[in-house]
Amino acid sequence: MALNALALAQARRGQAAGALQTARQALSIAAEIEDPKGACYAHYARALAYRHGSDWEDAIAAAGQAREQARLAGETRLGFLAAAVEVLALFELEPLSERGHALARERYEASRLYPDPLSQAMAGLGMALSRGAEDRWAEAITLLETALGRAAQHGGWVFLTQLHLTLGVAYQQAAQTSSARVQMETGLKLARAADAFPFTAELELRLGLLEGRSDVSELRFERASALGLRGLAARLRLALAAGERVRGHDRAARECLLGINVAVLDGHEREFWGFLRTLLDGGEARPTEGPWEGLARALLGAQSLSYRLTTLEGARLIGAQELARLRESPGAFDLYLDLPGQLARERERGEVPLLRRKVLTRMLMALLRAQGPLTQEELYLAVWGPPYDPESGGPQVRKNMSSLRDLLEPDRVAPRYLLVQEGAFARKGGYHWAPERTFCLIEEAPTA
Repeated sequence: MALNALALAQARRGQAAGALQTARQALSIAAEIEDPKGACYAHYARALAYRHGSDWEDAIAAAGQAREQARLAGETRLGFLAAAVEVLALFELEPLSERGHALARERYEASRLYPDPLSQAMAGLGMALSRGAEDRWAEAITLLETALGRAAQHGGWVFLTQLHLTLGVAYQQAAQTSSARVQMETGLKLARAADAFPFTAELELRLGLLEGRSDVSELRFERASALGLRGLAARLRLALAAGERVRGHDRAARECLLGINVAVLDGHEREFWGFLRTLLDGGEARPTEGPWEGLARALLGAQSLSYRLTTLEGARLIGAQELARLRESPGAFDLYLDLPGQLARERERGEVPLLRRKVLTRMLMALLRAQGPLTQEELYLAVWGPPYDPESGGPQVRKNMSSLRDLLEPDRVAPRYLLVQEGAFARKGGYHWAPERTFCLIEEAPTA
């Protein structure tokens, strides 16, 4: 039993590999001493671990083995618990699973003959999942509320957290956002108290989606990946890609998006993945439905005239479609500087490592925006801010200008872009961009 307890603890905290190894040891011991109850717990731990890793077929098989061992051991409640996990995995594998509907109905009918509130709550969860898969969310909510009432005094934190999460999703699908938030926040408190990373990360993500925002941290994604939580990692990375798009970092968003294992996403998540890719490619994207709808609408709302384009002709606001057209031909300009797309390109040299040099980037942007000469003092103030000391500020400007020319100029001896006006060190003279050289500067539009 000690090994089973350890395997369950590991599975509940997302330590899938450790849980599977411990469960195998527990199964070996259970087989030796012919202990079907111990085997049931070990298979149940395996089912949880496989489900966290989005290995749904293995989770279904392990949960089915747990149900069979529970039957042999006469452990009815354990059988209902294993069935609940099996139904969850069946619908995660296939949203319209006939096996899922059939098992949910059979367990729900069986629970009526077994006067155990917790078992009835577990069967209620399965039946609610079946109703939700059929978009019968009002019925799903009634079933889940009843299940939560029955489990409140008897259920462990894992089952209660799962109920709160599922009920929150059901409320969200029924457009009852306030109720959804209450359920998810309650589940999040339980998950945090138990230090259960998979539930904590999932609920934090879901709460963000309720608000139409994406504030997932890179550390969350890295931890999910390290633990082998493939589905959770894919969802977190999808949210990270959306966040990069919101911040205007389209190149990073695209890299993030293309690194996602789409196979482990559910239907709504795949739709959002396609929506975001269309958006990044400059196409006509329509908001998706389901849990990701709020974030999709927020992205669409943010894209209208959300970039500022500066060229020799001046500055103006542009939208995503014009941005996409510009990105198709960066070589049309002597200098192409795309801050959201994280790309700096000179016509002859190709891509140059400018954007990693923040000071040099700010210096170049000041010259492009000015569209005229800047004195050393004006350039210093534009890059570093006040105060300006000629004794130290002048040399600092000249040193960084030299570095900027090293990056951009094809011929350092005969610069073609970054020129010095005659009388550069006089009061009114200064550095300027060569007026006959074309450039394209793309930035995020300033927010009100």
